[in-house]
Amino acid sequence: MCKKTNNDASVFYNDISENYDEMFDFEKDLASAENVVAELKKQFEFKKALDIGCGTGSFTLALARGGVATTGIDLSSSMIAAAKANGLAYGLDIDFINSGMEQMLRNINKKFDLIMCMGNTLPHLLTQKDLNSMLDACRKLLNPGGHLVLNLLNYDRILDSKERIIGITKSENHEFIRFNDFEEPYVNFNLLEIDWSTKPPTHKLVSTKLYPYTHLEVEAALLKTGFVSFKRQMSDKSKSTTIIAKRNN
Repeated sequence: MCKKTNNDASVFYNDISENYDEMFDFEKDLASAENVVAELKKQFEFKKALDIGCGTGSFTLALARGGVATTGIDLSSSMIAAAKANGLAYGLDIDFINSGMEQMLRNINKKFDLIMCMGNTLPHLLTQKDLNSMLDACRKLLNPGGHLVLNLLNYDRILDSKERIIGITKSENHEFIRFNDFEEPYVNFNLLEIDWSTKPPTHKLVSTKLYPYTHLEVEAALLKTGFVSFKRQMSDKSKSTTIIAKRNN
C-alpha cells in the first residue's frame, strides 16, 4: 500500500484530483449543486458569485448555469485544471483562479453578491486566527448586504460520537473510503482508494489535517468579523452544517 500523509492541502488534493469526479459522480454532484443554488435564489438576489475551494467546479458550474457571473478559486492547481475542463465541456465562461483562502485578497480584484465555501473546505484553516482572517476577507469581497454560505461536515455530531467513516463509494474499477482519525484538537482526514482493475488490487492512502469547527465556533467568528443574520441548517442526524450569514451594511 502506498501511504502519503501531508498537512499541505494542495498536495493532498493534487494527489486525488485524477479520480475525484469519479468518486463523487460529477453529473450527480452538479445536479445537487443546482438544487442548492435554486433554493438560494428563492431567498435573495445575486448576480456575481465567488466559489471558494471550488474543487472540480460543481457549485461554480451550477452558479454559472443559473446565469450568475461566477469566479471559482482553489489552492490545488490540478483541481483548477479539472474545473476548467468541466466548464469547457458545458460551454461555460467561468473565471477560475489558483488560490488558497489565505491569499484571496491578493488574487481577487472584484466584489460579489454571494460567496460560497462548500464541501468541508473551511476546516482546512487550522487556527482560529486563520478562520477569522478568511472570514474578514470574505466580508471585504462582498458587496454591502451580500451573503456568505458556509458548508462543512457536522462536527458537533462527529466529535460527540467519534464517527470515523465519512463515506464509501464505488465505481466500475475503483472503491473510495473516506474516514477520520482523531488527534485532538485536530482530525486527520483520510482517503483510501482501491483500484480493483489490477491483479492483485492496488491501494493508495492519503491524508490531510483538518480542524473540526463546531457551528458555535463558526458563528462566533462570523460575529467577530462583521456578519449578521445567521441562518443555520443542521440537525443531530444531518451529515453537514450549512450557515448563511449576511454582511453588515
